[in-house]
Amino acid sequence: MRVAAEHRKPFFGSQSMSAGKSTVGRFPTSHFRLGAFQTRHYAKAPIIEAIISFTVEMPEGFRVEDARNFRESARSYSETGEERMVGFPVVPFGPTTQNDVTVISGIRFQSPDSRYLLACRDTSFALSRLAPYEDWETFRDETHRLWELYANRFDPIKVTGLSVRYINRIEIPWSPGEEIDFRWYFRTFPEVSTDLDVGMSGFHMRLDIPLTSIRARLILNQAMLPPASPSPSSISVILDSDIVSSLEVPDNAAMWTRLEELRIAKNDVFEACITNLTRELFK
Repeated sequence: MRVAAEHRKPFFGSQSMSAGKSTVGRFPTSHFRLGAFQTRHYAKAPIIEAIISFTVEMPEGFRVEDARNFRESARSYSETGEERMVGFPVVPFGPTTQNDVTVISGIRFQSPDSRYLLACRDTSFALSRLAPYEDWETFRDETHRLWELYANRFDPIKVTGLSVRYINRIEIPWSPGEEIDFRWYFRTFPEVSTDLDVGMSGFHMRLDIPLTSIRARLILNQAMLPPASPSPSSISVILDSDIVSSLEVPDNAAMWTRLEELRIAKNDVFEACITNLTRELFK
């Protein structure tokens, strides 16, 4: 597979020799505009997982183990396991010979059809929707229902952040020996030096982009997956966009309004990263 190189403006600042001034390290002004792309509904949407997450501050005395009782309110959601993290004992002076401490950091639940996964952690509340994805409204409403039950039961002090994350798996038709130029399908992809332009068998790229116009940030992961079979008929590319807002929301209504903004931003990012040829794959 060959990816043709192209010349682009540097993202993380630039060096102006004529002015004699360096702007290295300065972020450029964001050109991101919310709602710049029309809303599209694809018959074969490539979404394999969607996640809505709230960062929360819980009241003093809350233990994540208490979330086990939440299944009684969540209407047939069942507990599927614990999330654990390893901590280290703290001593005032000198080394310690004590063993590492494993603590419960979250409780996981799932819906009866296993298409919704809920994670209640000591600092966050996150709901995932697995494929087949239905639509935003259904996903948002289920998140709203579960959050209201959770908030009424455990009374979090405040919500300090929100995120909307969508993971897409895009299958590009391909036959062995065929050369693929990723510019046909993506407007965002790894750029390879012309001195190394000999094709690639895989890639994994992570971008952290400030969306200053909406006071959020985009964490974009893109990767080519290894072949699923000895004779693949397509190339699988993951396009994972996470729109993160660290703004504290003043009330419940503002939280859901902000979530809608992040959803629009998520759609804009997806459309900005693909081409019309890719859109044809989803019809």
